[in-house]
Amino acid sequence: MRRGDGTFLPGHSHGRPVGVRNKLAREVFEDALRHWTELMPGGTKTKGQTALELVFREDPVAYLRFMGDRLPKEFAFDAATHDLDDDQIDELILTLRKRLAEQKALQAPKIIEAKRA
Repeated sequence: MRRGDGTFLPGHSHGRPVGVRNKLAREVFEDALRHWTELMPGGTKTKGQTALELVFREDPVAYLRFMGDRLPKEFAFDAATHDLDDDQIDELILTLRKRLAEQKALQAPKIIEAKRA
C-alpha cells in the first residue's frame, strides 16, 4: 500500500529486505580477503603480496595511487608525538627529512656517458 505521495507505507515495501546489502558487501569483502591472503602455489608469499610486487615493478604510479587510497584521509601524529616537546618534534622532523633525502640520493638515476667513436 502507498501513501498519497506514492511512497510505501511501513511494512508494504517490495524492496530489498533489511540487511541484505550489508550481508552481500560483507561476503564480497570476506571473499576478497580470503583470496588476497591465500598463499601462491608452491610459494611463501600471498597472492596479495605477489600482486603488490608486480604492480610496483610494472606500474609504480598505480602502486602509489593504490597505497595512497588505502591510507586514512587524515593522519594524526598525536599518538607518535604525544610525549614529545616542541624541540623533540622539530628534531624528529629534521631526522625524517634527512632520511628522505638519503633515500632519494640512493634512488637517483645513473647517468651513462657516451663517447663518440
